[in-house]
Amino acid sequence: MLKKLVLLTFIGFVASQGVLDTRCPLDNNPPTRLPHDTDCTLFYVCNFGSRFLMPPCPAPMQFDTPSSSCRTPPVVCGPIDIPTVPPPPTAPPTLPPTIPPTDPPTQPPTVPPTVPPTEPPTVPPTVPPTDAPTDPPTDVPATAPPVVPTVPNEIPTVPTGASFLFFR
Repeated sequence: MLKKLVLLTFIGFVASQGVLDTRCPLDNNPPTRLPHDTDCTLFYVCNFGSRFLMPPCPAPMQFDTPSSSCRTPPVVCGPIDIPTVPPPPTAPPTLPPTIPPTDPPTQPPTVPPTVPPTEPPTVPPTVPPTDAPTDPPTDVPATAPPVVPTVPNEIPTVPTGASFLFFR
């Protein structure tokens, strides 16, 4: 029993896959439906170059090839001569150049350049640098002033800072 279930699942999976068909356009323009080869109630829908089998037409209808729809008999059933879609080009067509290419020079230039390639370096300084100072600065205090911490004597009665936004 399990083998039959696996086989039916596999067949259903394969049947749901599209089959490449040269009668199906690659761009779905226009939408295309194709008749089934042997059953007039079945038809295929094209999707990007592949065909997919659709559910059968409701009884007593059959697939009408010229109108590409399910109709009541009499209908034209079966394949008709549909031109095949040509394969897409492998590369886009190229256009000839609008400006002809220039020929490379045949001899080196005969006129020397009018501007020198680089500027000469700047002149080095003529005065030598002075020595570092030997005397210490005179405006720096010898010792730092003492830091005395202060403590507030009373508690503020009005909130300060952003705390008044949160506490009332």
